[in-house]
Formats: sequence, structure tokens, C-alpha cells
Amino acid sequence: DGKDREVVVLARPAADTFWGDLASLPIHGRGRFALQGWADTELVTMTPGLGRYFGTDRGVLVIRVPRDAGAGLEEGDVILSIGGRQPDSGAHALRILQSYQPGEQVALKVMRERKQRDISILIPGPVAPAPPPSPTPPAPPPREPG
Repeated sequence: DGKDREVVVLARPAADTFWGDLASLPIHGRGRFALQGWADTELVTMTPGLGRYFGTDRGVLVIRVPRDAGAGLEEGDVILSIGGRQPDSGAHALRILQSYQPGEQVALKVMRERKQRDISILIPGPVAPAPPPSPTPPAPPPREPG
């Protein structure tokens, strides 16, 4: 409406999760984030309690990984390194993964079932936008009795 407004901004530390860094991600078209297939991935920084359960006190726990992203990576894996780089948070792990080109193979060290394993994942391409819903044909007019 062209009027001046006063805004108060309170700065706080972001949570140590992927969503804490959401504001720093580039946005492409219609508010879609440039996550190239990793949009539904959930990663959690290891804590001492999780470390006792999973057998490591470092790395990033995979809570959820979409079917089409990171084939070979499983829920419950703890990512220890990505291409030789050690992620220190979920946001850091996603930034490392996004630094690779779609179609590249990347070596990961993970803890799976309390055993260290070397796996290789294929970096997914951009997520295609969902197709628009198909139009519903109009209902036929009601029949007249007679």
C-alpha cells in the first residue's frame, strides 16, 4: 500500500538441522528449493545418546531418504563421510551432496547395523514438478422423467 512500516527482527541461532539452513538455499521458480532429489531427506546430527545406540559418536543419522535419492543409502545409516568429507550436521551433509553433479557416483562411509561399510550412491537429478491435475469432464445433465 506504499506506507512505511517498522519491522523488528529477533535473531536466534538456527536449530542444528537441515531446516535451520533453509533460508540459505537458492529458490527456483514457484518457490521450489534447489535440492536436486534430496528434498524429502531427513538427516539428524549424532548426539551422545544416539551414538551409544548406533555405535558411533560422529556423523549424521539418516532418518528418511526418498526412493529416488541416494539409492544404496538406507534409513538408519549413519553417514560418516561423503567423498572423503566428514559432515558435521544434516545441513552440511546435504550441502556436500548437492556439490556433486546429477549422475555422479559418490563414495560414502556409513555405519549400518553397528558395522562400518563403504557404499556408493548415484546423485539424483532435479525433481520434476508434479503434473497438473487432469480436468474433470462435466457431469451429463440430469435426465428428465418421461
